[in-house]
Amino acid sequence: MDVEGKDNHQEYLSRRLVLCEVALALATLRRGGALVLKLFDAFLPLTGDLLFILHRCFRRIALVKPITSRPANSERSRSFPVD
Repeated sequence: MDVEGKDNHQEYLSRRLVLCEVALALATLRRGGALVLKLFDAFLPLTGDLLFILHRCFRRIALVKPITSRPANSERSRSFPVD
């Protein structure tokens, strides 16, 4: 998906993709598995709801801004190791 010039709307434009990624991960991961999810911001209610669901499904959550990400970029990675 091309969001060039729409940086402030990345979270909204990628919401369906993120929802599908979370659904697929929850349907396929085994106990002890891990999920790395790339998100751009977390302001929308849907994103907050998904993070809450993942918080309930995984023992530990880490929010990380990749070293290679530009400082102005809203990119963050979320790591969810399964218990």
